[in-house]
Amino acid sequence: MVGTTFHCQNDKQPTMLKRKARPVSVANFRLELDLIMSNPEADEHFTHYQRRSHNLEGYLFLKQVKKLKSPELNDAEKAAAIVDMYKNFICLESPHELNIDRVTRSDIENVLITSHQLEKTNELCVSVDVFHPVESLLTREVREDSLARYVRSEDFFEFVRQKGEEFLHQIAVGTNLGNRIECVFRTNDFEDTKITDKDIAFVLKLHEDSPDWVPVRVTKISDVKEKEHYAYVSKTSYCVGDSLEGFHLGKCTGYLPFSAEHALQSITWLPTSKQYDRSQVLTEHVQYDPISENNPYATLYSYYQGDLRLPFHKTRHAVHLSTVVYDSVRKVYIRVSKTTTKYNDEIRQKVFKTKAQEKMVTTLYHSSFCFYKISETQCRYVHAVYIDPKIKIGLPLFRIIVKKRDAGINAGFMAVCKETEKNGFNRREDDLMLRTLDEYMEKYLPNKDSIKTWEI
Repeated sequence: MVGTTFHCQNDKQPTMLKRKARPVSVANFRLELDLIMSNPEADEHFTHYQRRSHNLEGYLFLKQVKKLKSPELNDAEKAAAIVDMYKNFICLESPHELNIDRVTRSDIENVLITSHQLEKTNELCVSVDVFHPVESLLTREVREDSLARYVRSEDFFEFVRQKGEEFLHQIAVGTNLGNRIECVFRTNDFEDTKITDKDIAFVLKLHEDSPDWVPVRVTKISDVKEKEHYAYVSKTSYCVGDSLEGFHLGKCTGYLPFSAEHALQSITWLPTSKQYDRSQVLTEHVQYDPISENNPYATLYSYYQGDLRLPFHKTRHAVHLSTVVYDSVRKVYIRVSKTTTKYNDEIRQKVFKTKAQEKMVTTLYHSSFCFYKISETQCRYVHAVYIDPKIKIGLPLFRIIVKKRDAGINAGFMAVCKETEKNGFNRREDDLMLRTLDEYMEKYLPNKDSIKTWEI
């Protein structure tokens, strides 16, 4: 969700400017843009405010993006919506032309033209994420400018006063939890022996633009901001279960000049993983569990050793579960991994081969590498991770770690994709990670009309 935190005081006595008394209840709430869009009365009020401010185009576009990504639309309706959004918002001299840079506008036009999407208005030829660079930019602008001014306006406070606190709960979330909140995961989630729908929904939730994500790296080429790759950390620190120690989330996003299928196929092969995961010391696959009645997604057990490359940080290790799935609505391949502290004796014997290993510190993490389809020659990747490294890391140092990881992932992805491109992107027969996707596609998406997605 996208939101702005707002605070006010209880003005029991009129001030010198005789401003109206503001309801004290709003002090502990954060207004959420997604919730405003979903509430007809709030949407109408905010739209009216934006229109009077002569700043409505961005909000209208974000509403169209939200509608475009709705699972209620079929592919033909999505195709028509994409063409309509291009003609109304992106195209030069369009009715609601957006103030975006030339490079971004040109990139979107090239994707729509080369895919023939502008001609095939009843056939979906591109991903619904085709407008993501604009969506991300406008989300920040609306949140930091329009929404921030709106929540401080007399119009808003009068509106909330009339509607009451119950209505406020419908468009805002509480912020009285301090700077640390409990993660949606519990300790026993890391004792699980399978990947669940909850794991996949958690990954997709982290991909959403949110005011909690603070950028720590933005690339610039020729003084023009290009959405090549970004790194983010969360403002909020999250704790798992009974842990009192909160840890920030990290996210790296970017674009690759390769299809989502080629990018995925390039990074799932174990021997190439160190090129983009520079904290990796060792990874070994130890067991493969196919789809079964008690295992909804094929699962690959792996032993992992990692080092944050810090002077005071020793190598950590863990056993993690991984699988690859595909969301046919969002058009994204999702490779999700999470550690488990529960495994059988056979895995234990394969993993703990020395006494030194048994003494190593075990870490917990939930990680993902995802590839969103854009066209046959472009995709967007997102890497999001929650990690408990069993050592206290302050936010400034964590920002440095995420920034370095972002640079390593972007450069590594490009190197691995170019390397596999030389071989014609021929699939390796021993790629166990892709085998999990094969099983998934056969069971859940056996034909082109099949649909599989996750609600978040």
